[in-house]
Amino acid sequence: MGFSPVDVTSAHTLDKWSMRASTLCAVHCVVVPLLLTLLPFGGLVWLKSSALEAGIIGTSVLLAVAAHTRGFRIHGRCTPAVICAPGVALIVFCRFFEDRGSWIGSSAALAGLIIAGSHWLNHRFCNSCVVCHPQESATGGQ
Repeated sequence: MGFSPVDVTSAHTLDKWSMRASTLCAVHCVVVPLLLTLLPFGGLVWLKSSALEAGIIGTSVLLAVAAHTRGFRIHGRCTPAVICAPGVALIVFCRFFEDRGSWIGSSAALAGLIIAGSHWLNHRFCNSCVVCHPQESATGGQ
């Protein structure tokens, strides 16, 4: 199962954007509760928008599915997707129960970091693929 450099490059790009979206989600979940007292004064009410949160979550989930599917086709390992799944489940759970306690923000941030970590692992697996990078694998990545 050989892949062209274009396939690997697009997988890397997809993982990088996925990591950024997941990290943005984690930062949003940490920063917004801290800024809640400033929202009315600074015109930052849009940060607490349900549409913005749904957009960030939806983008993160769609990028995760695309990146992990492509990554699996390249390196054949399902570990990144298995790590990502509980992160996605936790972030969806937090979204539905956001008014139930102060722990939701930190749990959602943790979920974003889990998803970002799964993309980092997927990226590492794609880089270590013997089929795609025969020279790097033979020399130990040097």
